[in-house]
Amino acid sequence: MRSQKRLPGGPEAMMPAAVAAERGVVEGLIDGRGASRWRLMFPDALETRYVEETRVSRTRGLLYSGIFAFVMYATFLISDTIHRSEDLALAAMLRLGGVCVVAMLVLPLVQRASSMRLKE
Repeated sequence: MRSQKRLPGGPEAMMPAAVAAERGVVEGLIDGRGASRWRLMFPDALETRYVEETRVSRTRGLLYSGIFAFVMYATFLISDTIHRSEDLALAAMLRLGGVCVVAMLVLPLVQRASSMRLKE
């Protein structure tokens, strides 16, 4: 959240009127659980604004998570070397040649996809 200067009158006084109104809508939806008991739903305009404001950070997080998962998956070769050294060539071929190649092809697609639903 961005830091803002505090004005006299409490937290609501430092918010512009539009932000305070959106906050009221969100709090009302959270209290009443929106249109569904099991799923919290926001108005389309508010949902679109949220997606647009968080698109870059969410995409970066997905990319970093994918790279981390790729590295962790590849490190299982250490375990394969210790416990199944006779099958190491097959394990390396399947891990690095199969699964990791697919992951390396999918990660750039995740970064370029236009829809957050498709990315996630």
